[in-house]
Amino acid sequence: MSQINQDSHHTEGDIFNLREMIFVVWRGRLKIVLLSSFISIASIIYVLSLANGYTSVVYLAPSDAQLGSLSQIQSSGTSSNSGIASLAGSIGIGGGGQANTVTSAIKIMKSWGFIESFIAENDIAPELLAVRRWDSNNDQLIIDDGKYDISTKTWVGSEPTSWELFKRWDDEVSVYHDVREGFVIITADHPSPVIAKKWVDLLVISINEYMRQRSLLQSNSNIEYLQEQIQKTSVNEMKEVFFRLIEEQTKLKMLAEANPQFAFTIVSKAMVAEEKSSPPRTLIVVGASIVGGILSIFIILILNYKDNIIRILKS
Repeated sequence: MSQINQDSHHTEGDIFNLREMIFVVWRGRLKIVLLSSFISIASIIYVLSLANGYTSVVYLAPSDAQLGSLSQIQSSGTSSNSGIASLAGSIGIGGGGQANTVTSAIKIMKSWGFIESFIAENDIAPELLAVRRWDSNNDQLIIDDGKYDISTKTWVGSEPTSWELFKRWDDEVSVYHDVREGFVIITADHPSPVIAKKWVDLLVISINEYMRQRSLLQSNSNIEYLQEQIQKTSVNEMKEVFFRLIEEQTKLKMLAEANPQFAFTIVSKAMVAEEKSSPPRTLIVVGASIVGGILSIFIILILNYKDNIIRILKS
């Protein structure tokens, strides 16, 4: 019976404490409203200071031009060509297939070394780190003169390092391979929709040219090697095999020379975005208001029960 009374008293105490806290919150409602309003207004001022961000997207598909000569030989399906393909594979001649080339191209586009050269060749470092916002009325970038001097085209203070530029690029540009659909999707974010589109277009051109030049270099090296082997062998059958491999390498070389979209073809070209993609101003303000309200309630409760809290901490 005494246990029941104790439980009943304990429950009543809990209800009383809860009622007391509700009363404390109600009594401090004006302070809560003022503090919440201050946080909301501060968040509004903050989001209004943020520059709009625009996203440009391009969809790419692997180009048939990137299929290596070994793949072409293997697809022919004849017994003699199968022997040629085996020999080509044994001496390291021929492509690794379309999937491997796509994977390689994507890794190259994400690599520090490639992006370092890309940024330098296209002179986009100021666009990465020195832009404050975009003047849509005049289609003009507003540069932070505390970071970059437009007149002299020099950085104010220390010049950004290659790693800083790469990290910023990695934050603004993404390369995604949709394995199921087979597309490679490149997106770029920037305060200027024109710059975002320019980055995407330049990246597609650069990776195609890089892969094209690499294929040409490999083909020339393979042809040179095969020609050397022809000079070394006196077996007519082997010479025939080497001539066939040279023929396939020459075809691949001609294909690379004639096709600027060597690694990827554009399925859906990038467009200049007309609507901003960031920041989500409404979401930020609503979130800040909710957090501000909760924080205000906690502050009021802590101030009211600070003596009890200190006493508990000391004990």
